[in-house]
Amino acid sequence: MKASCMVCGADFEVERDRGQIIEIDSVGHYICHRDWPGFNAGVDLQKRVQDTQRLSDDDELMQRREQARQALADFHQTPRDIVAKLDEYVIGQERAKRDVAVGLYDHHRIHQSDVESKEMGTTPEVELEKANILLVGPSGSGKTLIAKTLARSLGVPFASADATSLSPTGYTGNDVESVLTPLYLDAGEDLEWAARGVVFLDEIDKIARKSQANPSITRDVSGESVQHALLKLIEGTMAQLPLGASGRKHPDAPPEYIDTSKILFIGGGAFEGLPEIVAKKMKRQTERTIGLRATPAAIAGDPQRDFQILSEAPMEVLIESLIDYGFVPELAGRLPIIVPLAPLTKEQMRRALTEPKNAIVRQQVELFRRDGIELVVTEEALDSIVEKATSMKTGVRALRSLVKGMTSRARYEVSGDPKVISVEVGPESLEDPSKYDVVLKVGETMEKKTSQEAGFARAV
Repeated sequence: MKASCMVCGADFEVERDRGQIIEIDSVGHYICHRDWPGFNAGVDLQKRVQDTQRLSDDDELMQRREQARQALADFHQTPRDIVAKLDEYVIGQERAKRDVAVGLYDHHRIHQSDVESKEMGTTPEVELEKANILLVGPSGSGKTLIAKTLARSLGVPFASADATSLSPTGYTGNDVESVLTPLYLDAGEDLEWAARGVVFLDEIDKIARKSQANPSITRDVSGESVQHALLKLIEGTMAQLPLGASGRKHPDAPPEYIDTSKILFIGGGAFEGLPEIVAKKMKRQTERTIGLRATPAAIAGDPQRDFQILSEAPMEVLIESLIDYGFVPELAGRLPIIVPLAPLTKEQMRRALTEPKNAIVRQQVELFRRDGIELVVTEEALDSIVEKATSMKTGVRALRSLVKGMTSRARYEVSGDPKVISVEVGPESLEDPSKYDVVLKVGETMEKKTSQEAGFARAV
């Protein structure tokens, strides 16, 4: 077998030469006997391998960047097209879907303009700036679902982060810059392409100041200080990228920076209590009252009325209310598009059970089908699920737990049984998951039995 020495370049017969094959970066390299004894080749070989790998990485990076640039240039979806994609997964929230679609459409147009100007070597006559978005709505209204659905269809890097995990640099927790790490990875570790991405900040209302009466008494690490650190990213800065799996800066890694001035930030949060602040500024009465005479219903409030208040309020009132809620004025001003989300009605929750591509009932039907069993959820069962989910006041999140709960017993007992043809769950399965019907194949006939009659309802 012949091989070329990676140091001197001469050809050798490996069987006759006294050289060695060493492994660097999981690649085997041959070193001839002249360079091996003192291993003088080690440093030079490592440098050659690293240079070769760097050139290869640069070529791959340029190819990915060209593909990304072409994808951006070819993006011609209209806001209506984006809404149509959202409609496949998100029930209701028509205003929110329209506003987000327009924001993303403008985001693509801004970057298309930048790429065209860069390629032509010209300066645009009008400098286009991003407009960040804030989604305000109760738990389970679809804020996170809208963000996840966009991630499936966007032609730019996308990342989602939980604002509650953020802390100022130097404190326990994730640095604010850590929200850029998943964006950088989604961009194929291309800093230039990552700078054109979209970041969704969930639970952003949790970083509001906790004490407005005298905020200087203690340092609010989880509140105002995080807002000021986050403000730099949202406003636009050359942010140092945290490296490493933990999100902390690796001590030996050279610093890398991302320009966040063109990254679109979408915030989402429940903002409990914000409608009262807005109503007070608009000099309107709300369903909630304060005092010993307040009824439980009044204290709980009316989510539909809250949405109406937020949707009718002028934008300047919403921004002022965000400041009163606990946001620093600079951050509130950097989220100019405030979109309220309505609580889902019973009819919309009913549709959310079965219509979207990722509907929980459709997922359960598919899981049973993969075991060769047909799952039937009766109309009465669906109605019962909606009624119970409405009373739980957690939005569509309750639907998943209820459906999983009512089918879990059947899933445990009939999976893998060749006699079972189908399973039917009704309203009684919601209260007692061991109560369901099965269709069994007995010889050449089909028999429908209850789970108890079929011997499936065993103690677990």
